[in-house]
Amino acid sequence: MTFDDGHIDPSGVANAFAIGAKAKGAAIYKPVEVISLVEHPDGTWDVVTDAATIHTKMVINCGGLWGDK
Repeated sequence: MTFDDGHIDPSGVANAFAIGAKAKGAAIYKPVEVISLVEHPDGTWDVVTDAATIHTKMVINCGGLWGDK
């Protein structure tokens, strides 16, 4: 790392990604706890949370270091 290397604000980057994802049709649910993930034979998923069950084609784990919890 040198003085001329780039610097970012992690919170700003996360918010920019969220804004871009929403603009492309993504739904972001927070704060919810994921209880379980159920994969169906057709490749879709049920994401069971403490608030609702969400049926989706794709799951993106954004838990960072805590993603396996």
